[in-house]
Amino acid sequence: MNGNALFHAVGLAFTSLLLLPLPLLVLTGRTPAWLRARVAEPRWPALAMIGFWLPAPLNAVPRILDAGTGVVLAFSAAGMLCGFVGVAFFLRAAWAAARAPRTGRRG
Repeated sequence: MNGNALFHAVGLAFTSLLLLPLPLLVLTGRTPAWLRARVAEPRWPALAMIGFWLPAPLNAVPRILDAGTGVVLAFSAAGMLCGFVGVAFFLRAAWAAARAPRTGRRG
């Protein structure tokens, strides 16, 4: 009903490997030096990237488990909301970056 489960599992693995390592490093306090020098507050882009990663499992897992249409629709709506939260975090990161020169923060 929900397509090939292997396709969704591979997509989930790919997005997890692509989007999760850097935000998890930042949120655990191991921010790479190159990121500290470029971003005023690396926590906000990290939260944004997690917000953009969350729709992947919220859309893939019900399809992998072959859930009903209503469940898939509810999880897809929740994933869309998480994407909007990711956009809000990116806007917060842009606001922090715009304020950084005025506050004297250099990295």
